[in-house]
Amino acid sequence: MDEKTFKKLLAEQTKSIDAKMDQRFIEQNKSIDAKLDQRFAEQTKAIDAKFVEQNNAIDDKLEAQDVRMMQYVGALSEQYQEKLQAALEIFIPLLQLPQQVSELAESVYEMRQIVDPTFERVGELSESEATTTETLDNHEKRIRVLEKR
Repeated sequence: MDEKTFKKLLAEQTKSIDAKMDQRFIEQNKSIDAKLDQRFAEQTKAIDAKFVEQNNAIDDKLEAQDVRMMQYVGALSEQYQEKLQAALEIFIPLLQLPQQVSELAESVYEMRQIVDPTFERVGELSESEATTTETLDNHEKRIRVLEKR
């Protein structure tokens, strides 16, 4: 065998071996890719399941917090309503005070129109009564003096 033939044979064998190795690598890559794809799919499925589980747990916690928050807001609202009602019970009568004061002033003015002349007349009657009492006392003294004689 000469060198040329040997190189040719060696080249053919190398091509054949390269083709078989390439085929084997392709098959091996397909097998590895399939295994990796399967593992990735399993991991993705496990991650998704864990995510759903955590998401549900978070939803449960948030729902419990929402319930507590609504109870708290309800209690605050109830307190606010009670305090507002108490404040209104105090404030509303105060709003009516100006009207009541105005009505009272009118009543006082009307009463003054009647009371002032009445007090003047009472004063006059008191003076008249004092004069009458004095006159009566004088008459009684005269009668006693006359009776003694």
